[in-house]
Amino acid sequence: RLNSVSRGPIREAFRIHRDYFYDAALHGLDLEAAYQKYLPFLAHVGHRDDLNYLMAEFSGELVAGHAYVGGGDIPARERVPVGLLGADYEVTPEGTYRIARIYPGMNWHPELRSPLTEPGVNVREGELILAVNGQPLRAPTVIYSLFEKTVDRITDLRVGSSPDDPDARTVSVRPVGSETGLRHWSWVE
Repeated sequence: RLNSVSRGPIREAFRIHRDYFYDAALHGLDLEAAYQKYLPFLAHVGHRDDLNYLMAEFSGELVAGHAYVGGGDIPARERVPVGLLGADYEVTPEGTYRIARIYPGMNWHPELRSPLTEPGVNVREGELILAVNGQPLRAPTVIYSLFEKTVDRITDLRVGSSPDDPDARTVSVRPVGSETGLRHWSWVE
């Protein structure tokens, strides 16, 4: 938690606005009053993101565009790549994941590759994803948790028309790292 010694960052924001804002009248803002208004919130800052938010709110009192706050001593988080299938899902009342929509894309274009429509996959909208790489999939498990570190890696899906489908089959797909292109292309079409 920040304490009274930590008033420095918000006081520095005060000083920068006072000394360098393009309008010496600060758009009519009583800067000292604004500073006093936000000062009590410092006691509740527990992370650099909290401080950035507070300073952004303080700066927002100037009602000026292009006044941003960011960065600082924020610990880096390990990013875990999550594979995506180019589809929308819905959870059934039984807790299974149904494929609600498959984005078709254009599989010959690397940025528009849709894993569920690649040759030999033969998965259809309405089918259930019952398992991923042998791990059963049912709510409350979040589907994306089973796709960690699967981007561009062969991933086995058990699919069927019902949770106990005797004809359920295993298909191999290569998940993509982003569906942005697929979703945009679908919107364009």
